[in-house]
Amino acid sequence: LLGLGIVLSASLGAGWRRGLVFWIGWIAALGPVLILDDAYNQYAYLAGAWACAFIAFIWGRIPAALRVLMILPIAMLLVHGGQQIRDIRHIGTIQHNLYTDLPEILAGATRPVAIQAQRDGDDFILRRLLADIPSYQRVPIVGRVRYVSHTMQGTQPDYRMAHDGHLIHIGPDSAR
Repeated sequence: LLGLGIVLSASLGAGWRRGLVFWIGWIAALGPVLILDDAYNQYAYLAGAWACAFIAFIWGRIPAALRVLMILPIAMLLVHGGQQIRDIRHIGTIQHNLYTDLPEILAGATRPVAIQAQRDGDDFILRRLLADIPSYQRVPIVGRVRYVSHTMQGTQPDYRMAHDGHLIHIGPDSAR
C-alpha cells in the first residue's frame, strides 16, 4: 500500500486529472477481482502493469521530488520480480526432476504410486504438478499416481518428493 500511495502521489503531482485517470485505470484493471468468487493474482499484476505504463507516460510531468520518492516502489517491484523469477525457476527444476524420475517408477509399478512432498511447503507444488496430467513421455499418469498430503491421516506414501523434485523410495516394495 505504501508503494501504491507513492504512485498515487506522483500521479497527482502531475495534475489532478492524471490522478483521476490513474485511479480509473487501476479500478478497471482490478474490477474483475471485485466481482469474482475467488481473487486471481493476474489481475493484481495487470493493475501493476497499468501503474508502470501510466507512470512511464507521465514521467516528464512528475515533480523531481516525487521522482526521487518513486525509487521505493521501483525497488519493491524489482525485488518482488526477482523473487518470482527465483520461485518459478525452482518450480521448473522440481518439475524437471519429478518428471525425469516418474516414468521409470511407473514402468515398474503394479498399483498406483503414492507420492508425498518431503516438506509441507512443497505440498502445493506437488499437487499442481500431478493434477490433470494424462501422460508424460507416453507413460500414462492418470489413475497411476496418487498425491498424499501431509494432512492425510493413515496414508503411507511409497515415495517422497525431495525439495529438488527427485523421488525417494520409502514405501513397501509392492508398489514397484
